[in-house]
Amino acid sequence: MFADSHCHLFELPNLNEIVQNARTQNVQAMLSASTTPASNAQNLALRKKYPQIHACLGIHPSEIIRMNETEIATAKQFIEEHLHEAIAVGEVGLDFKDATTKPERDRQRELFAYFIELALTRQKPLIVHSRFSADETLRLLAEKNASRVLMHWFTGSKLHALQAIRQGYFVSAGSSLLFGSRSDETIAEIPSHQLLLETDTPVHFNHEMAEPAWIPRIAQRVSEIHQTTLKETETLTFNNALKLFGKKIIPEQP
Repeated sequence: MFADSHCHLFELPNLNEIVQNARTQNVQAMLSASTTPASNAQNLALRKKYPQIHACLGIHPSEIIRMNETEIATAKQFIEEHLHEAIAVGEVGLDFKDATTKPERDRQRELFAYFIELALTRQKPLIVHSRFSADETLRLLAEKNASRVLMHWFTGSKLHALQAIRQGYFVSAGSSLLFGSRSDETIAEIPSHQLLLETDTPVHFNHEMAEPAWIPRIAQRVSEIHQTTLKETETLTFNNALKLFGKKIIPEQP
């Protein structure tokens, strides 16, 4: 079976169809990462409705710079109270493309440090976003001794991806592999035992929306890059998901 380690299913109006498509392709675990305070509650509701969907609670760094202190405090309280219902903390991190001023970046750093410490205290893995901030993202994770980490869509720079690997983190191969992405060379350098698969649904490529049912296609592309079979990639990446997220991602048998 397959796992989609990073998607945003709360954004989809036709979720029944999306989940059925995924199940048809043997994608049995979908980790829906939150980005806003509202999406934290939405993902928890999806978790109760669909056994294949697992909620991740957090606030996207680009969202943080649009929130006031009261909104941030309320969101933190909600996450702390409900984190036991979630599989991971995420999507959290740094985004210096959107945060351009020192106060904005300082606020992102402060909240990222908080989320790292929360994940460590509550023994939850982290799903990390990093854009134009890779050096600092990796430094903060190392300083806080974070160990159970997925660097989501972290394949743009081979140098930074290999640093993440040296720090013991997982890196996910995503939908961009299907559209002539330059990340092929980076994926080739990621050891199989530290590689996961993701779609980042509902991201679009060539006016086509990604969905978890794409995961076997992404796995096939990874197989070609790593010169392995599709079945080997399926087994390795699902086992990696189990190592990071635990056995709760295995669907219950009726």
